[in-house]
Amino acid sequence: LASAAKAKAATAAEAATTAAQNAEAARQAAEHAAAEQRAAEEQAAAAPPPAKKQKGGGAKAAKPAAVTWKALVAAGDFKRMRIAVGKNSFPLKDIQQAELQKWAAGEWDKGWLLLRLGVPHCFVSQSGSQDKLSLIDDGSAGEDGSSSGSGSGGAAAAAKMAA
Repeated sequence: LASAAKAKAATAAEAATTAAQNAEAARQAAEHAAAEQRAAEEQAAAAPPPAKKQKGGGAKAAKPAAVTWKALVAAGDFKRMRIAVGKNSFPLKDIQQAELQKWAAGEWDKGWLLLRLGVPHCFVSQSGSQDKLSLIDDGSAGEDGSSSGSGSGGAAAAAKMAA
């Protein structure tokens, strides 16, 4: 009877030792996994963010900045500005030129002249349509000031003027 009790006690002691060893191994594995996770997070934080892809695949021409528009308005160079109504492009009317001068001074009708990223974007017509503004190259305007293009070329020349 005593030897059976000793055998049972020895088996229980072995089971307890095995359980303790298993618990220690599990703790070490958890510590190791946590260390790997921290290392991965640190590496991800140190890596530069991935570059954003441009839509359309090609390089786009830079749009004129607000300083370019303000320089043109200050110089009274409204011949380079066009307003698109439908598919046609027209020189600005006197009242639109005056509104751009008010914008350059910081006080304009925000319901009529809309901005995008701080740059004049369009005038809202009485019908509610948005007539977009654009700049043209110096040499592309005809003798009457009309133009069929509505590109933003020539922004570099205006930027030089602003500098």
